[in-house]
Amino acid sequence: MTIEKSRFHTFFLIAVAILFVDQVGCGYLRSPESSSSVGSLALSSHSAENLKLRSDGQFQVETVKELAKIFEDFDLTQTKAVPRLYLAKLPGKPKAQKHAKKGAKALFVKAVLPHILQVNEGILADRTRLLELQEKQVEGKRLTPGEKLWLSKLASHYRCSSKIRTLLKHVDVVPPSLALAQGALESGWGKSPAALAKNSTFGHMATKKKVMAFESLLHNVTAYIHNLNRHVAYAGFRDERATLRQQGHTLCGYTLAPQLKKYSVRGTAYTKDLQHFITNHKFKKYDSASLAATSL
Repeated sequence: MTIEKSRFHTFFLIAVAILFVDQVGCGYLRSPESSSSVGSLALSSHSAENLKLRSDGQFQVETVKELAKIFEDFDLTQTKAVPRLYLAKLPGKPKAQKHAKKGAKALFVKAVLPHILQVNEGILADRTRLLELQEKQVEGKRLTPGEKLWLSKLASHYRCSSKIRTLLKHVDVVPPSLALAQGALESGWGKSPAALAKNSTFGHMATKKKVMAFESLLHNVTAYIHNLNRHVAYAGFRDERATLRQQGHTLCGYTLAPQLKKYSVRGTAYTKDLQHFITNHKFKKYDSASLAATSL
């Protein structure tokens, strides 16, 4: 078969696949980290009508009204299994914002929470491996060159010692309740210019006067959690988190919030606002949430 014929057959099959999806009236959203359909979400035809998929598998909408349509079937208060539905960026049409004041806070949570859980999921995978290597050492077994190399790379990523005990302080999750509270507080529930124009919901600064821009909400969340796990200013946060782990307690955003005084020039007043957000908006329930394991 010639190259030209092979290409023709490939394009033909792709076209047939697209027509099939169009006829059955559904689309599939895939995890940005995966090429499989496991963990994807099947959308009804009315939800997929204005859906725009990016090359990285994340979806994009133009208005809050469209976003509400996509999320209308999801009630996060009724399930701890959060759909693997990844919004590339928050919608930014001012006129649409005015028609979506009611429920805007719930939409912010639904848009950002899956990203928080996804980043935490990846961190937990690394943490699980660290604990397995630690157990191996306790049993008196030597680590392989490959395992030592992995530890070295992980230490470089977090800018810390490659000792497992040290890494475990850095390689851990940020409670969703705390992340949601900071995101909501820093971005005005996703309505700030930085959130709409630069995908920045956590107050990241490129310089003292310039807000950092991110390619997507996922990059924004990844940078935020990595910042808490690496920067020297949040060593107290990591120490307190490690203490909770050692005592067998569930990580709690409300408990950890006071350790983030250095995140804002407002200090203690800022951390009290975080606790206020966590309590008043009932964010604590999300600390036990996880991403759906299979497609809905």
